[in-house]
Amino acid sequence: MLTQDLCTILSVPEALGMHTLATHSAKMAFYAPGGNGLDVWYGDDRQCIEAALTGRWQG
Repeated sequence: MLTQDLCTILSVPEALGMHTLATHSAKMAFYAPGGNGLDVWYGDDRQCIEAALTGRWQG
């Protein structure tokens, strides 16, 4: 699933079946695991796009 401007505090991504989140946002990487229990991959835009396309993390 690919999203933009997702706020894990105001939405419930785990209800949509999300378990892992790739993000370039340090703030999102900090809050998502505790607030939603998501596994987080943190990296630059290129890494996030590659993860979205392949489902694998090259971190």
